[in-house]
Amino acid sequence: MVSGYSAIEHGGNLPNDTEGVPENRLELAETYQKIANIYKGMGLYKEAIASFEKSLDVLLVSCPENRPDLGDIYHGIGECCNCLGMHQQALSSFEIALEAYNEDSSHRSSVIASVHYKIGCTLEAMGLSDEAYERYIIALDIWKRSCTGNMAMITDANCRVGRFLMSIRCFSKAHKNLKEALEGAKTMGMTDDPWTASIYNNLGICCWHIKKHEEAAECYRNALRIWSVTLPWNHPFIPALYQNIGFLYSDMGWYEEALDNYVKALDLKLTQSSEDYTGIVTIYEGMGVCYFRMHMYEKAMDYYRKALDTIMSSIPEETEGIGFFRDRISQEYIEADQARMYR
Repeated sequence: MVSGYSAIEHGGNLPNDTEGVPENRLELAETYQKIANIYKGMGLYKEAIASFEKSLDVLLVSCPENRPDLGDIYHGIGECCNCLGMHQQALSSFEIALEAYNEDSSHRSSVIASVHYKIGCTLEAMGLSDEAYERYIIALDIWKRSCTGNMAMITDANCRVGRFLMSIRCFSKAHKNLKEALEGAKTMGMTDDPWTASIYNNLGICCWHIKKHEEAAECYRNALRIWSVTLPWNHPFIPALYQNIGFLYSDMGWYEEALDNYVKALDLKLTQSSEDYTGIVTIYEGMGVCYFRMHMYEKAMDYYRKALDTIMSSIPEETEGIGFFRDRISQEYIEADQARMYR
């Protein structure tokens, strides 16, 4: 709890700094709340919380606790706490706001949905992805049933749900949410925004996994079109995208095109200050696979060997994933050597 919750902790006793307030306490509380919102808009979140809490102290003495005004105040405190990285306090405030809103049947369902969405964002920031996903689903369901809501929040919630579903390999379901997110971004006029490019990229990954190759290629092309003019040339998103295009073209049997994209990804990754060694290994392996499928077995062995050398020299920590990675590439190297001998 943040410090100003003393009115709750001490049974509703008015703190000393509000003694002698005017009889019209609602007007005073509203003034504190307006000041808090001004501070919040200025990015002065600590000052905003202090003013929200003064409004809260007045209302807790003067009004029933289920007033929607209390929901708005706790909602504001939650937003400020999140901006300050105080996620547990934010979560507590949002839950209280939600209870206050739910107790007032006249309150708009879109506001209730937005609180569920913000609780989801808070839980995700706390590393609680499963619980966050449940809140996003609740919010999206309310928005869909009420046919109202903040388009930016709806779009972001669909993005977040899509990413979660991708993380548990539910690519068909993720594809649906990401398509809705893309439509939301277009509705907001964000056709050429880097955020929209991220949606295209994730949608492309889903399409690749569910074998919608042509749609995946179109998504990747759109992502590259946007990122190539909105991000620095060495931004890590760009080589990752070239790598994704390489995977896709390799699956489609376009090996020359796949190799071209792998080379672009590799060149960018090798020039970055913080090298992505796992990504480099993946590219070397992908190039080896392409050359193997083109029956160029010696070249395939060269790239498998580069992948193995990178694992041994640059990824010293032994983990189950790295062990599996190394064993798979070692087996691919053996298969390429055998194919070379018996061709």
